Amino acid sequence: MLKQILYKPYILVCVHFIFLLTLLFVLQISGIEKFHSGIDGLLNFDASWYNDLKTNGYIFSSSAQSNTGFYPTFSFVWRLTGLSPLGISILNLFLFIIAFLILARNFNFNIKESLILLSIPSLIFLYIPYTESLFFLFATFILTGLIRRIKFYILSGLFLCCLVRPVTIVFLPLIAFLALLDKRNESGNLLYFVQLAFACIIPYFLVALIQWDVTNVWFAHSKSQIMHWDHNFHIPKLPFTTWGGPRTIWLDGTAFWLGLICIGACCYLLFKRLKPVLVLSTPTLFSIGYLSTITLIVVFLNGYNENGQTSLLSLNRYFFATPFFFIAFLYFLRSRPFSNKEYLYLMLSLVFVWLLFGAYTKIDWLNHIKTIIFFSLLTVVVLGIVLTLNHKWFLQKNIWIFLYAGSCFLQIYLLFRFLKGDWVG
Repeated sequence: MLKQILYKPYILVCVHFIFLLTLLFVLQISGIEKFHSGIDGLLNFDASWYNDLKTNGYIFSSSAQSNTGFYPTFSFVWRLTGLSPLGISILNLFLFIIAFLILARNFNFNIKESLILLSIPSLIFLYIPYTESLFFLFATFILTGLIRRIKFYILSGLFLCCLVRPVTIVFLPLIAFLALLDKRNESGNLLYFVQLAFACIIPYFLVALIQWDVTNVWFAHSKSQIMHWDHNFHIPKLPFTTWGGPRTIWLDGTAFWLGLICIGACCYLLFKRLKPVLVLSTPTLFSIGYLSTITLIVVFLNGYNENGQTSLLSLNRYFFATPFFFIAFLYFLRSRPFSNKEYLYLMLSLVFVWLLFGAYTKIDWLNHIKTIIFFSLLTVVVLGIVLTLNHKWFLQKNIWIFLYAGSCFLQIYLLFRFLKGDWVG
């Protein structure tokens, strides 16, 4: 009876968020974590820039960071609604819920899949004053259009996504990837991919025009990001790092590991495109292509830290807080159990990634021994999650319920950290 009730996605979502609110309340009254900065903490980091853009409009500065480094759509919606930081956060939450329900319906999420996806820690960015929620909703249009073969949904989703965030540079290589995998080579099909490309390119110039109209500076966003955020092409320098050090490496590092797996899958698909041995749905192809591209862009376009190391900061929110990760992750959840050899390959690939992050040396405030312990624990936890979600014995014992509860705790923990002004992504 309980399963029949929970199987309705909207009820399941309500139960999940009641559980999150309960966790938040327990942590607050227990004294383990507190809202030290109160609701004002919602305006930390990028949220403060969106609030500034909402309040003051675009202001370009050639000598310092300015709000022209951000796209206008979310701030425009915020200004239009007249909501407070808490109000816009609640609106973002509702937009995410709507998008999730659309995904759940079109991709037939079951109870386990729904709860695991809803518990992903990085989803906190979907209910704070960030662009993630609008992007998630519009990206859901793309995936819905792909699975239902409705071109209008795909084109409008691409257009709106590129109007919310600077992802034209992400989607164009992805469209080329899909075109290369397409074996029909028909003129009508070529026109389709050209239409997809233009749906991504037009918003880029539209944002440039909006910023020029206010600041009299062409491509102010790109100039701000290059001059003051150091977002231009860099040769990666090891070991990789991220803001917050060990407090955030587990997020950005895991996203990077999964990104490498997606890149490997894309290369394999391109190599075998004449004789495909791995058949994936179009939404899954699009999703792993997006995750691959965003990983490469962060690696090559992010700047260096003060020690000259490549920083992968924010990769986790660009990666996990998207419906593209949901669909790619869904493929994993529905795949057959891995063989022992495949588990070994996963472990070796994970160790390789931790070596790229400096597992062989000291990182931040950790000495050699603590660094080794830190990455060893990360390896055990990540492989434990894979086993829980894929291994036959773990599946039979329903251990995933404990994973769900633990991930929800981490999600609320990250929310507390953000509100206190600690970097999350």
